Amino acid sequence: AEYMGIHGGRPTYVRGLTGAILLGFLTYAPTTAMMYMVVPRHKEWSSGMMMRAAFDVSPFAGNLMVVTAMVSCFGQYAAAVFPLARLVWAVSIVKDPRRKMLPTFVSTSSVDAKGVVTPYVSIILSSIICTVLAMAPYAILVESFLVLRIVNLVCEYGALIILRYKEPHAPRPFRIP
Repeated sequence: AEYMGIHGGRPTYVRGLTGAILLGFLTYAPTTAMMYMVVPRHKEWSSGMMMRAAFDVSPFAGNLMVVTAMVSCFGQYAAAVFPLARLVWAVSIVKDPRRKMLPTFVSTSSVDAKGVVTPYVSIILSSIICTVLAMAPYAILVESFLVLRIVNLVCEYGALIILRYKEPHAPRPFRIP
């Protein structure tokens, strides 16, 4: 079966989105209610207030808050890593050497009986990179992202200009006068 162009793919996006909304509600609705019970005026809320309010209600509520925060963080981590892993795998599996961007070993994957491809090397590689980046201070992450984004845009626009002069008659979906 093919789903959204992926052989062996399944419609998991809707399930994942439904689960994320449900987990988000279960994580924030009770804690927000607890915060209103402990500190009813939201203008007095500050950073870390949810955790303090949960522990003020009971140790169980505070520990439950810690566990749900960990589940939420894992979900956000998985949401960042797994699409990245698929992208890393896709740019390493290309056969044309002119378009190949990563070494071949990164494209190592397994295929199950249903034909679903699991790019385990790119998942492991992406997980390691994301874990190392997660240890950096937030300010450094933001600055690094912005610098890399600018470099990415310069490379994209530079490639478009170079292709315009090197291959002026190449078929394009649209033309700029």
